[in-house]
Amino acid sequence: MDCILYMDVLFLWNFWMNALILFLVRQITKTYRTVWCLAAAAVGALLGCLGVTGYMIWSGGWCLFLAEAVAVVLMNWMAFGGKKLLWHLLLFLVTGFAVAGVFLSVTSRVTDVCGESTTAAVLVSGTACAFCILLEKNSRIRWKEEHMTAKTVLVSDGERLSATALVDTGNKLYDPFFHKPVILVDERMIKRWMEEYRKKCPERLHCIPFHSVGKENGMLEGMTLEAVSIQWQNKTIQLTEVIAAATRESLYQGKDYQVIFHCGLLQEKKE
Repeated sequence: MDCILYMDVLFLWNFWMNALILFLVRQITKTYRTVWCLAAAAVGALLGCLGVTGYMIWSGGWCLFLAEAVAVVLMNWMAFGGKKLLWHLLLFLVTGFAVAGVFLSVTSRVTDVCGESTTAAVLVSGTACAFCILLEKNSRIRWKEEHMTAKTVLVSDGERLSATALVDTGNKLYDPFFHKPVILVDERMIKRWMEEYRKKCPERLHCIPFHSVGKENGMLEGMTLEAVSIQWQNKTIQLTEVIAAATRESLYQGKDYQVIFHCGLLQEKKE
């Protein structure tokens, strides 16, 4: 009986499955190396195709076994590095067995709709891999927020407000007149302070121009805080005369922080 092998379909099938398993292992180990995982999946798929080709030419199961064994080790080494390689190999194999069972079950269902098992296999594996990539992206954002947040205290006229701050390298906002870094604060937190400033000491208020996505030019209203302290890298950093800009509450919806800190303030303190 003749067998027709479509290398492009076989490569895609192997690539999506390898990528899916690697992304799942990465979610478990919290190792974020997207490009290396995709590269490893491609190398594994190529070795898988070579193994199948050798099996068909020489009718030797050893070709397929050797290619798959080398592929598994090489993929894990590329995706996660040599550290804890055995642990990653174990997770990869266990996850692979679990994914294979689910994959075969779902594929059989999709085959009933598509009418062709190869199309169903590529469709299911590709969809699952795309879902894992989106999940990984969201996890990376959450990981960054968790590791770049710190407890902070805002002080104005002796009154203190406690909050959580995100130390954001993307905050490039400076006051154009005083040439000082500006922190962003949820307007609900400092609304009362700003109203008191307007009545008693309007000279401590600021108008800060900014640029953002979807808005070429804008203006933020801000104020000079008496002091700000932040718990950063196991140290308490004290800052005085810090400019804070009030920003809309929608910027903080669903977030665990109320202040976006400027890295320039931390750098100046270190210097």
